[in-house]
Amino acid sequence: MKKIVYIILISIISGCAAVDYSTENETISKLIRKQQWEITNDWAFPLTTTSTNIMYNAGLIPPGSTGNRINLIGNANYVKKVGDSMSVYLPFFGDRQLVGGYNTGNSAITFDGIPKNITPLVTRKSELEKYRIEFKKGTESFRGIIIIYNNGSTEITIYGSHRSSMRYTGHLDELELPKTKNVVSN
Repeated sequence: MKKIVYIILISIISGCAAVDYSTENETISKLIRKQQWEITNDWAFPLTTTSTNIMYNAGLIPPGSTGNRINLIGNANYVKKVGDSMSVYLPFFGDRQLVGGYNTGNSAITFDGIPKNITPLVTRKSELEKYRIEFKKGTESFRGIIIIYNNGSTEITIYGSHRSSMRYTGHLDELELPKTKNVVSN
């Protein structure tokens, strides 16, 4: 009797382990081919410096965060791609080497338009897509790597000409474009 129970338990456990990820992988591949996707990040990983430790010790970062891992859930952040165009809004926590001006109001990494360069790179087995991007905002130049993994999770690393590097982790979703109304003239 015990042997039958063990056999049933083993078959149930092994049956649960056989999960088919091919449909999830295919859905993500369709999003990438469609070139209409959005990345939303859950975590930011600034370069650990004296400044980030001071921010952490002063309680200036969100709850659940540390000096080198900052929770972005509930905060605006994205990388959107539609065709050749990209829209970037990534909060920045780190050191700036050159200040852009007095009271600029926004320290986030932002960009809207066609990047200077977006190049597909060779991927590893666990990676679905990998891009090298370059863009410029005002006097600052940015370059980075975007990695989209087979399960839809993402990793972005950004290097700024006037800032320390930042890394972000998140997930890929379909970008819903606003629908335009057809205007009928009389």
